[in-house]
Amino acid sequence: IMKDLENGYPDDEETDGYAFGGNGSPGRPGRTADLSSFMSPDDEEIPDRPGNSDPETEEITDPETKGKTNAGTEGNADPETEGKTNAGPEEITDVGSERKTDEEKAGRPDESGLPESSKNDVVLKVIADSREMRSGVPERLEKAGVCVDVRTMEVGDYVLSDDTAVERKTSEDFAASLLDGKRNIFDQLLHLTKNYKKPILILEGEEDPSSVRNISPASVSGALLSITMDLHVSVIRTRSVEETAEILRMIASKEQIDERKSVNPHGKKTARTTAEQQEYMLSSIPGVGPYAAHLLLEHFGSLKAVLNASEAELMTVRGIGKKTAERIRSLVAADYTG
Repeated sequence: IMKDLENGYPDDEETDGYAFGGNGSPGRPGRTADLSSFMSPDDEEIPDRPGNSDPETEEITDPETKGKTNAGTEGNADPETEGKTNAGPEEITDVGSERKTDEEKAGRPDESGLPESSKNDVVLKVIADSREMRSGVPERLEKAGVCVDVRTMEVGDYVLSDDTAVERKTSEDFAASLLDGKRNIFDQLLHLTKNYKKPILILEGEEDPSSVRNISPASVSGALLSITMDLHVSVIRTRSVEETAEILRMIASKEQIDERKSVNPHGKKTARTTAEQQEYMLSSIPGVGPYAAHLLLEHFGSLKAVLNASEAELMTVRGIGKKTAERIRSLVAADYTG
């Protein structure tokens, strides 16, 4: 065997480009191979020579990997990982979130016109009608940290966002608006629904509206049902001025912070059409809401026909009961005593 090794294999078998020669003896010119890496377990272990290293840890000299070490150890020369350490989850930093935080600290406005700072730093804004100053609600809003902008508005008492406006009525005001044609609650809320997507009626006070004016509880309930179901206005009951102010603040927070909406009043009263004026006249009769007025006019075809109809004829209209028919007939037939 040793003789064969000294003379070389006939075909000089190659492995990975290196020919097998003798123990340090030359094989092909310019090529050498260390047979110690191919020793069998039974061969005697040769002591490491000076300058030699364990083949398992010997530095790789492949041109593609030369100069690189395990990326997970010190001395990493990989340019993509150089200077980086193994960071745990708590050390990972989101560059985008850092940039957003910087913008928030800079107080940059977002699309809604409000600052991008934390929610605690946002100053809520409420626009109040000048006639509401005597109610005490704007004052309590300011004490709660809300910026109150007082203006003379055609529609609504409070504007909380581009979509949301509020009409506020005390129990006495609400009862009076059912009887007074000039302050008709249905007319006021109709304008509110035409200008804002989210119209709200706040009914303030612990008293029942029927107890402060000569109005039956059924008429008050019918009016509230008509406001909710026919005009699609949300009705919120509050017991005091303080509770009203807190409700307004909460709605403003939801609109301006959670939904990022700006506050710009845009409500204007529009000229009524002939049909709207006819419905308005009929709905001014106690117990007759906008929807009932619409049904009466649709059935009889004109305001004159409605006013000339008998009690029995009025009761043929869906939703018109005996009491409503009697009220219409008594009002039409009554003498003027003003």
